[in-house]
Amino acid sequence: MSSAADYEVVDSEKPITLANVRPFEDFVRMGRYCYLILIFSEFLLLSGAGNMVYMVYAGAAPRSVSCVGSNFTIEDVCKQGLNHRELTDCELKIDYEFKSINVEFEYVCKETALVKSSISVQMTGVLVGTLLFGSLSDRFGRLKILMFSFSMTSFVSIFCSFSTSLTMFTVLRTILGFFTGGVIGTYGVYKMEQIPKKHRFWVATVIAWAPNFIFINAIAFLANDWRTFQQIIFAISCPAFVLYFYVYESPRWLIQRGRISEAREVMQNIQRIDRANDLKKEEMEKMLDVEYQKHLAKEGKMKNYTIRHLFYTPSMALATVVLCSGVFFTSMINYGLVFNMESLAGSLFLNSVIMGLLRWFINIITGVLDYKYKVVGRKLVHFVSQATIAFSLGSIATIYYFDIHEEYKGFIRWSTIIATATTSQIFISKTILAMEFYPTVVRNSALAFKSTCSRVGTICAPQLFILAASTLTIPYTILFLMATADTIFFQITLPETKGRALPENLPPKRRKKSGLDEEEKMIPAPKNSLMYPLTTTKSEETDSKL
Repeated sequence: MSSAADYEVVDSEKPITLANVRPFEDFVRMGRYCYLILIFSEFLLLSGAGNMVYMVYAGAAPRSVSCVGSNFTIEDVCKQGLNHRELTDCELKIDYEFKSINVEFEYVCKETALVKSSISVQMTGVLVGTLLFGSLSDRFGRLKILMFSFSMTSFVSIFCSFSTSLTMFTVLRTILGFFTGGVIGTYGVYKMEQIPKKHRFWVATVIAWAPNFIFINAIAFLANDWRTFQQIIFAISCPAFVLYFYVYESPRWLIQRGRISEAREVMQNIQRIDRANDLKKEEMEKMLDVEYQKHLAKEGKMKNYTIRHLFYTPSMALATVVLCSGVFFTSMINYGLVFNMESLAGSLFLNSVIMGLLRWFINIITGVLDYKYKVVGRKLVHFVSQATIAFSLGSIATIYYFDIHEEYKGFIRWSTIIATATTSQIFISKTILAMEFYPTVVRNSALAFKSTCSRVGTICAPQLFILAASTLTIPYTILFLMATADTIFFQITLPETKGRALPENLPPKRRKKSGLDEEEKMIPAPKNSLMYPLTTTKSEETDSKL
């Protein structure tokens, strides 16, 4: 087996043959270490998802507001258009399921819009954090940035639970959102880079928002007030601090950054945890030897990649535009409906649990189909899911247009739950396709940029229903058009990526002159490797750009 000394004396001028060297992907297996990564990721997700879902309850408007005087009662202050702060000769009675910010600080009736606006401000913090920490993790490592973001999220969340006003709450939650953006923008890449390609989809459906959404709803029900709810979210995610000492930096990222000796040490530790046989260990050493020589060969050309490299080729630019506009539309749909869920018929808790269960059921069924049938790819799942959402939203818009929503409030309730639950598949299919489409050098930047577009949608979503409060036909029509546009453009512009190994380097730009330089001739990449081919034919060049 190779030693550290071997890496110091490798001759970078000697031609390398990769014919008998297995690619990195072959050394990623669903073993003990992978399951440890999944458990670690679950606790991180509890923090990230918990703090994103938090405002569904913490910002929930009460069911009704009445005012009881000595000899009179105003049954519904809000429906009568009265200012509750001017009612001095009666006592407010607020009927609520969850003691939210609205209830404790009496932001009811028209003042509910102030809390919805607070949500938009908080999501601005998530947006900035997602973009910044995503880029930092590409440069400084996934694990360091992930744990820094998680630690700060946990720390600030405690202070949030002791807020004494809506202003203080909004400021602290915006800071918390900034670091939460780092968690949700980095944890997915760290997790998926260490999962075998055959298992990516089902992992993305199990360690996902859907099952955690159910769990978080149960916590909200038990907590029943916004302060306790925030403190429990912090407590249940704390095991991640312990697990941090048992996991390692992503070896894929270490190899790409040329830190071969560190990658070697990490992979040896993983092999030991997984109890790999000696033959596989020897093959791993050969792969790392080759990666080291390749790193030396291109060391002079090393550079830091930025978001502009997401537009490096026309195909990458088109994919970036379609993916990012698509997640913006989907976030508008998902969070617009979720943050307005208290307006649906039935219980807020029951509706949320049903939505979570349905979302998880859809995830499991889709995950099984994806694992068993090759034809069930990223594009098919996306098409069926987004078309279902478009139909549901179009139906609701039609009902409001003809002003028959009282007669069909049950249909509106179930259509909303179905549409919201199905958005999970849109996020999953877009994320996995992006993971498999973008090379390692820009992968986290790509996902961070995609997440940033998603957060813009999250910021705008609460405002959509506030600005169109007079007629709900408008917001549902807008959401219907968004779902329809994404259904079409995703299907006709993006490639199917299921079953592909993760690419490592940017594809070559189209050359005006034929011929290859010496480095390209010297190190051809094997087919189905995780690198883009360094030597291509005309027919292969298009594939390499995908």
